[in-house]
Amino acid sequence: MVNIDDIAAEIRVLIDNGQIPIGERLPAERKLCEMLGVSRGYVRKALDKLELCGAIETRPQSGSYVAEHFFASLVQARLLLETECIKLAVLNRTEEDLSVMRSTMKSFEKNTSVAQHTEKDMAFHKAVAIGGHNPVLAALLQLVSTEAVTYYHKYNVCSVADRKVIKEHADLYSAIENSDVDAAISVLNAHLSDVLKFSEKN
Repeated sequence: MVNIDDIAAEIRVLIDNGQIPIGERLPAERKLCEMLGVSRGYVRKALDKLELCGAIETRPQSGSYVAEHFFASLVQARLLLETECIKLAVLNRTEEDLSVMRSTMKSFEKNTSVAQHTEKDMAFHKAVAIGGHNPVLAALLQLVSTEAVTYYHKYNVCSVADRKVIKEHADLYSAIENSDVDAAISVLNAHLSDVLKFSEKN
């Protein structure tokens, strides 16, 4: 059975590796069908999915184009979603939630594997989001963060767990533990400021 997500992912690979540059028009649906070995109906559904998440934009009478500043849009969306998750975590977190946050934070600090760096970083942020006890917001944040990670890897962003990142995680945890929402949001803004500035240039 054909999986629409797999087809969309294959088109994303063409975009991410530069075969279809940012701002450029995607090949015609017929050409994509030939390239991917699937029918036009599946290609259209995959393109609809990519348009829905903002990776491409469709122009009437012209076709589909690779969206500009998609990386920046992902980071901005992550910041907005995570801000709301953190507000809820400050209000709703339990001792069990704090325990999971501490555990994932320590796992990130002790990690020496470059390959697992992003996974462990995101595990901490996921624990914070889950601590807000709004599964819809947490799921949306996970979706956006997973998309953003593709670009983190592409541009080698945040590939090392430096002391600055470790301290920011610790400060974010402390702010949530102490129910200080202003401090928590301030830490998050600082935490994502560098990657946000970088994304806006690429």
